[in-house]
Amino acid sequence: MKVHFDFTTVKHQSASLLAKICPDSPKVHEWRTKSFQIDRKHPAPGFFLQNPGNLLYYQSRGLVYMKESKTIQAVPGSGVVWQAFRAAAPQTVPVFAGYLVLGMGYGIYVQSLGLPVWMPMLMGTVVYGGSLEFVLASLLLGAFSPLSAFLMALMIQARHLFYGLAMLERYKGYGLRSFYMIFAMSDETFSITCSAEPPQGIDRGWFMFFITLLDQFYWVASAGLGAVVGSVLPFSTKGVDFVMTAMFVVIFLNQWEKEKQHYSGIIGLAVPLVCLVLFGSGSFLLPSMACILVLLLVLRKPIERANGIVPGQTEKQKEAAQ
Repeated sequence: MKVHFDFTTVKHQSASLLAKICPDSPKVHEWRTKSFQIDRKHPAPGFFLQNPGNLLYYQSRGLVYMKESKTIQAVPGSGVVWQAFRAAAPQTVPVFAGYLVLGMGYGIYVQSLGLPVWMPMLMGTVVYGGSLEFVLASLLLGAFSPLSAFLMALMIQARHLFYGLAMLERYKGYGLRSFYMIFAMSDETFSITCSAEPPQGIDRGWFMFFITLLDQFYWVASAGLGAVVGSVLPFSTKGVDFVMTAMFVVIFLNQWEKEKQHYSGIIGLAVPLVCLVLFGSGSFLLPSMACILVLLLVLRKPIERANGIVPGQTEKQKEAAQ
């Protein structure tokens, strides 16, 4: 049995009134036009009201999502996080496949250098830099040079500067989760969070958080497994790095299929090819990233309009409009 509530426009000041409503009451409280329903199996003493854009939602050990003429069942508070985890996990399957092989290759490589078995897992947790970790493993065997290590890391990971600019708006407003998502934003996580949209009723912050967390977990676990295997069995890592190329092709194709237009995909393919011809294979990456960033900024409004996004919307407003 469910208790129904009908609403007209509800403001923050109405939160005190909502807090007095008990879901177990058989009485139907009526306002005017809109409605949502609460499952009586999950009663709660009151509601905390927020109003992002045109989507009204209420939190009471969970979230109740409401749009005009639509009624969606409440989700228990613990279920909000669990549902976000369940929605995020399938999105990370391609990353798991790639990290399993490459992470094991990394663990075996570190073990072959004579470093401890726990070192790949430690670097995967603290550094989490993919290709940077391969380089740092060899640097650990040389003379101590912090400046050289810093410059090497800056050159290898400079592309993350552009990732950060692209994700500024997406990561706003999620508290401590934002700090972790910024720290653990890898190439693969960036690709997925840019293309994947949470299902209706799933909290976007938790959705992106679990994508990020699962990706790092896959890498750390695979690196540890590779180190253990490498300490027992001899293994050649030749050709293992191609797994990452294959994984990015799969992610790109998935994003291509979801887009209504393909401006960003065409830019991402054409610009690196031109820069490769102009700058050569050793120096084309940073010019490519800079040109892609400039073109996407210039074409941002046409791209957003083609995808049904109103320019100037915040992430919460975009989520509300879906």
